[in-house]
Amino acid sequence: MYQYQKQNTEKNIRKNLVIAALIGAVPFLLIAGFGLFDWTRITTQDYRVGALFYNLRTPLRTSIATIITRIGDVEGQIVITAVMMLVLFIAKKWRTVLWYGLTVLIGAALLNSGIKNIYQRVRPEEIDHLIEQSGYSFPSGHSMGSIIVFGGIIFLAFRYFKSEAIKWSLGIFFGLLILIIGLSRIYLGVHYPSDVIAGFSLGFAWLMLSIAFLGMKLTGEDFQSKKRYSFKDFSQ
Repeated sequence: MYQYQKQNTEKNIRKNLVIAALIGAVPFLLIAGFGLFDWTRITTQDYRVGALFYNLRTPLRTSIATIITRIGDVEGQIVITAVMMLVLFIAKKWRTVLWYGLTVLIGAALLNSGIKNIYQRVRPEEIDHLIEQSGYSFPSGHSMGSIIVFGGIIFLAFRYFKSEAIKWSLGIFFGLLILIIGLSRIYLGVHYPSDVIAGFSLGFAWLMLSIAFLGMKLTGEDFQSKKRYSFKDFSQ
């Protein structure tokens, strides 16, 4: 009876995750759909929204935005992913290491790069770029990568930690970090708002699908050990 209830609960969770992925993908699909035919209308609205950020530029804010955006660079994502995988490896969560690594590699690297090369949208040309940035614009790799890398950490925090305070503290912290990394890309002039929205949308959808079809199973098998963590476990 217990096993049946458990399987039924997990089935419902997966169903809800898939629904969340489908809803989350809507902004990306709409923007990508319009972009296939003509970026002009979207770009016009992008500059109107972007002006709200460009008008806030000051030397101090630019310095802060530059530091924040570096966290979402490819190098930053690689380092954070590697550290996270090392922590999971030390904790002997072998299947979770596999899930996290594959989720980041396929979503943040391969999927994002593939779509960029399909659309080849040029970065904003009518606003000064406050940092050097090469490559195509759509969708934002920083936004997409951040929601996959840090969103994955949020999922694992809720999966493995005992304390509700720790779970929600990490969730709020990384959630805000994801948001401000995306906003920093608009402020710095290297992405259109629609790039960032699309990056968040596609990254969220990919993460939800990855959790639904692989993450729940693999982390669940690691969770069978009945070991849940507090910060004391990592300080011993």
